Amino acid sequence: MHGFPPNHDLDKWIAELRVRFDRGGLATMAPVDIGHGTHDVPAEHLVRIMLADLDGYDDMTPDEANDPVNVARRNGLLADFRVLRLLIG
Repeated sequence: MHGFPPNHDLDKWIAELRVRFDRGGLATMAPVDIGHGTHDVPAEHLVRIMLADLDGYDDMTPDEANDPVNVARRNGLLADFRVLRLLIG
């Protein structure tokens, strides 16, 4: 994606987001609209879903992870994390 930082920066931010989430730092945050009908989903719940979805790729075999459908889906998820980063920092 043009204009976005490389994934290693995003990976670091996601790791920091996990810490914020685990410490309850998102519990009082208002809903965040990243598209896909998320405008009224509490931020903490949205992040829980997104992190679980991302973790699901760790359980895939290399063939599953490299399947074009899964690659596209993961890339879309990473794009959603980029939008989230822009919205909540």
